[in-house]
Formats: sequence, C-alpha cells, structure tokens
Amino acid sequence: MSMKCTRIALYLACFLFAAVTLAQTSDVPSGRLGSSYASPGGEYTVKVPSLVKPGARIQEGTDPLNQYVLFADDFGKLYRILSRDNQTGEVTFEQLESGLRIGGPIREKEVVTTIRGQEIRLLSLMEEGSPLVSQSTVDGKTVEKELDLVEAVSIFLHGNRVYTVSAGVTPWATGLSEAAASAKAKENLETFLAGLSLK
Repeated sequence: MSMKCTRIALYLACFLFAAVTLAQTSDVPSGRLGSSYASPGGEYTVKVPSLVKPGARIQEGTDPLNQYVLFADDFGKLYRILSRDNQTGEVTFEQLESGLRIGGPIREKEVVTTIRGQEIRLLSLMEEGSPLVSQSTVDGKTVEKELDLVEAVSIFLHGNRVYTVSAGVTPWATGLSEAAASAKAKENLETFLAGLSLK
C-alpha cells in the first residue's frame, strides 16, 4: 500500500468511526453559545440541536489539523462534526468514496448531491459507541458497558477542509428497534445538516 493510501486509510479509521479524542478537549463555554455554535476558527456555524436537559453537554476539541464538536444528552442522542484541514488536497472525494464499503460497522452507503455538492451518506452500527452506559451486577460487582449507537453520517469536502457530520441514536435508551433507530438517526442528520452554515 502506498504511503498516500495508508494516510487515507488512517483518516477513514480514525475520523469516521472512532470516538475521536483530541489533545485539547473541553466543554464549550456557555458564553459562546446561543441558538448556534461557531467553530473556533470560524469555518462554520451550526444550530445547536435539541437535547434533553439536565444531562445535555457540548464539548469541542482541536489539534493542529482537526476541529471537533460533540453534542449529546443522557437519552442517547449524539451529534458531531469533525473538520479536518485539507489544504494540500491530499484527500479527495474519490479516495474517500472508494475507501468506504458496506461491511463491518457500515450498514448502508450512498452518494448524494446536495447544496454542499457531493456527499457520502453512511448508516453505521457502532458497537459500544453510545455516550450512555448500562450497569449490571456480576459476582457482586457493578459492571458498566457502553451501549451501541446507530449513526447516520455525511462526509463531504468544502473549501480546504473535509467534513464528517453525524447524528446518532441509542436504540436501548429510546426503546426503538434497530430499524426505527436507523430511520430516526437519518431524520436527525437531515435536521442537523439543515442548520449547518459553511464559510
């Protein structure tokens, strides 16, 4: 595998499906929030999604190449935007599209055209990907386990950045079947994208 292909594969593995942990992750100060969230570099704004309070949280992280924001609540809803610098043009839409195949966590994949241009749309089942955990007692000890997350994802290029925008639903917390949770995640993603404004 060439070095360039290796970097693309690492991007896909680390950015699209991992619970990304950046070096500087913190809660977003309430003074920066109104009805919308603005990325620190001014690349985009997005309407803050509907979250159940108390328990709602908004966190962001940055490193030299990446910016990340997460919105979540205690009912298993999760929204996130991952934005990666691509000034070199190293990552292309074609490379991203060809590197993503149905299988493993990816249940569905399609390419659509929107006001943002071409987008890769995915539906994935992330094992232990939910912000929620379940508790059980084993041999007298409390054992916690992260719940699974159904996540609808949109991936696209805009300007000199690669964006991954997603909305997730925790089936166990909502009482929904996987099929119903998938439909809800897709609906939530469309609403989230409708509130996204790119510079």
